[in-house]
Amino acid sequence: HDHQEASPIFIQWLDTLWQIMQQFPAEVEFTEDLLLLLADTAYSRYFRNFLHGCELERQKAMDLKSHPSVWDVVQHAPRSRFLNHVYATGSVQEVLIPNPHVSALAVWRRLYLINPLASAPSREEMLDSVCRDQEREIAELKRALALTQSSGNAPAAN
Repeated sequence: HDHQEASPIFIQWLDTLWQIMQQFPAEVEFTEDLLLLLADTAYSRYFRNFLHGCELERQKAMDLKSHPSVWDVVQHAPRSRFLNHVYATGSVQEVLIPNPHVSALAVWRRLYLINPLASAPSREEMLDSVCRDQEREIAELKRALALTQSSGNAPAAN
């Protein structure tokens, strides 16, 4: 989809999740880094998950193999990168009800107030790192496939 047609709804939803994470830090299994990755990929036009308005349009418009899924990146990243280390498995016994009062809400600084001079890696660096990891893995898989194919094509010794 065209960036001019992009809706802020997905980013607003991610912000809502982040607000819940701030109020209930042990109740959410994933980290802020996952939300930031999703926010970046929503507008990057690199991952197929966020191209076009729906799955049917994506399938009609493109070869799905030409764009990876953001979930492939998440799946192949180190588990600690996106899993909340303070998550308390099974601790929620009822529906979480966040406090919607403005005093209970915060500005998501890592999304909205990016400081290019900060020592923490930028979202772009984080996304680049995840993509480099995936590209390395793809190269390793291609090498393994080539070795398998070459050994399968070799003449059998008598």
